[in-house]
Amino acid sequence: MLKKINPLAIWVILFAIASTVLLQSDFRSSSNDSKFYTYLVGQLYQQPAAQWIAPKWGDNYWGHPPDMYIRDHLVGNIIGGVILARMGLNENHALHVLQMLYQVLSLLLLYSIAAQFMAKSQASTLMWTLLLIPVAFTYSIRANHEQGMMFFNLLAVYSSVRLVGSGGWFVGVVIGAIGTFLIKGFPFVLVIPMCLVAFYIAYIHKHSCGFKKLIANREVIYKSIGMGVLPLMGVVLVAYIYEQLYTRATGLEFFSEYWRVQIMERSVEIAAKHSFIVQKLSNFKYYVLRTIYYSAPWSLAVIGVLIAQRKKLNSVVVSPTFLLFLCTGLVYIFAFSVFDRTASRYIFPTFYLFSAAMVVFLWENSPRFRKIHRQIETQRAFQVAAWIW
Repeated sequence: MLKKINPLAIWVILFAIASTVLLQSDFRSSSNDSKFYTYLVGQLYQQPAAQWIAPKWGDNYWGHPPDMYIRDHLVGNIIGGVILARMGLNENHALHVLQMLYQVLSLLLLYSIAAQFMAKSQASTLMWTLLLIPVAFTYSIRANHEQGMMFFNLLAVYSSVRLVGSGGWFVGVVIGAIGTFLIKGFPFVLVIPMCLVAFYIAYIHKHSCGFKKLIANREVIYKSIGMGVLPLMGVVLVAYIYEQLYTRATGLEFFSEYWRVQIMERSVEIAAKHSFIVQKLSNFKYYVLRTIYYSAPWSLAVIGVLIAQRKKLNSVVVSPTFLLFLCTGLVYIFAFSVFDRTASRYIFPTFYLFSAAMVVFLWENSPRFRKIHRQIETQRAFQVAAWIW
């Protein structure tokens, strides 16, 4: 029976069931960040919409400023939960449902990116393999920013791949940058190099050209400039509107305090206390090891394949799909290695991008993996079980 149902329909049904079960449950996340974001949704959803931009610290949270306003994070992560709670969803679970939706949409985007380079039957491998990596379930029911940030990152990357064919996809790149900005703030700038890398790889793949012809092509030059300028213009405009709305709601400036706390105190001043080279290398090692761990079992499987083929490494297939996922993921690792506040969640999109690269590598270099995938594709029950897991 399951074989006759469209895979997308199965995902929609399972998401609806999971959301319903969650909304009817007494679930409470053990994550302090999740508890806090859920608290903010409960604080804001009954207030006038003009006040949604200005959440306040609770009395139980230490270190809050005298005016109680939160000005070290934008409200992009919670605003969707506030809207859902206002529409009638349980305010304690609205953000969790939204994060689950982001996860599903992110997987669909990863599949859609791969499908631009591979057969759809091959790209569909990602739809069940990425559900088996550790972060797929440890982060699936949390109210944090990670899933939303990943979704908007992938939206921008997917749009940049499609930009090879049509300039209309600039809209997706800009929306991806703005969404990342509203959820995570200044790290939105990473969207630009991620999109440029994805665009160049997709363009070389489609036109079968070398790097010299790539950088000399007028279309490539114009679109590269567009991917640098348009997202920045969109974010600057949104930041201006955000500042005006915040000042109107509170009488206070937002971004001057955000810059002081997030950039100067938590990044620049901390970095000045350590040896530059030694600390950056330590940060890089931290993120690489975390990426390998959180990409298991597929990262370990790739290591196994490379060991097995160590005598004929020149026959290993390195495809554009693999390179795209790997290189866009590395953007996060290199960027956050510069900053000395380390945490796995900072490079969350990398775990999925790197895992996708590993799965693509296995598909192209492991006959055993391809055989397993073909067997699983005929058994939708396994895919259902993976999603539930």
